[in-house]
Amino acid sequence: MKTLAIYGAGGMGREVLDLAREINEREKRWKDIVLLNDFRAKDSVNGAPMYTFAEFCAEWDPVCAEAVVALGEPELRALLAQKLTEKGYSLATLLHPTVTIGTGAKIGAGTIICNRTFVSCNTQIGANVLIQPGSCVFHDVTVGDHSVISAFVSLAGHVTIGARTYIGMSVPVREKVTIGSGSIVGMGAVVIKDIPDDVCVYGNPATVIRKNESKRVFR
Repeated sequence: MKTLAIYGAGGMGREVLDLAREINEREKRWKDIVLLNDFRAKDSVNGAPMYTFAEFCAEWDPVCAEAVVALGEPELRALLAQKLTEKGYSLATLLHPTVTIGTGAKIGAGTIICNRTFVSCNTQIGANVLIQPGSCVFHDVTVGDHSVISAFVSLAGHVTIGARTYIGMSVPVREKVTIGSGSIVGMGAVVIKDIPDDVCVYGNPATVIRKNESKRVFR
C-alpha cells in the first residue's frame, strides 16, 4: 500500500486529514497518511507527521506515495498540483463515504468531495477540484480543474463552472448559467445569469464588483 501525502497543514489540511482517515478506516487504501508544508514548524499535526516537500520527496518516491492538495485557493491548488505531478506523484481522489455519485458522473484525479454532498448523473468534475460539505451538483454540470465549491452550494442542471474558479458558501446557481474561469463568487450571492472570466461578483442578484486581478480569494 502507498503513503498518502496531504499537501497543506492548515485548517483545510486538518479537515482533509480527518476525511482521509475516515476513508482509510473503510477501504484500507494507504499504509500511512502524512502532511506536507513548505516549511515545518511542527513535527506533527493532529497525530499526523509533517514533512517539507523536499523531505517528502527524499523519503518517498512516486511508486510508494500519492498526494492530494488541501488548500482552498484555486490558484494555489493548481500550483501545488503541478509541483507534485512534475515530480511524478499521482493525485489521489478522495470521496467521503456519505457522498452520492450519479450514473455517468466523471470525477478527475486529485478531486476531494466532502461529506453529505450530492453529485448527480452525467456530471463532469475536473481534476484537483474541492467540493465542500453539503453541496448539490445537479445533472449535466461541468466543473473545471482546480476549482473550489464551498459548503452548501447548489449548482442547477447544465451549469458550467470554469477552471480555477471559487464559489463561496451558500451560493445557488441557476440552470444553464456559465461562470467563467478564474472568477470568485462571494458567499451568499445568487447567480441567475452568466459571469465572465476573471471577475469578482457579490450580491443578489450576483453583480460584477471588480476584476480578479490578485487571483486570491483569501488575502
